[in-house]
Amino acid sequence: MGDEELKYPQWQGPFQVVLSEHDSSELLRKIHAAEYAIFERLQTLTQNAPDQDERQAIADALGVLHTLKRDRLSFPDWRRSHLDA
Repeated sequence: MGDEELKYPQWQGPFQVVLSEHDSSELLRKIHAAEYAIFERLQTLTQNAPDQDERQAIADALGVLHTLKRDRLSFPDWRRSHLDA
């Protein structure tokens, strides 16, 4: 899917790259790039009128990135450990 087909190409482009990565040694670097693109976009959104659809899409994408880090890169599940404390 090219950037012209994405609704929010500023961050969805790097996010799509993560989803197509099969090499675990490259996955973390690409996740960080996607997280940074999302962070930059969130900075812009705080200065403009809220776009609830985009904010929900970002929340969903961050959930996927968290799951990839947990399941494919063996990161701890901080969400679960926080709830168990």
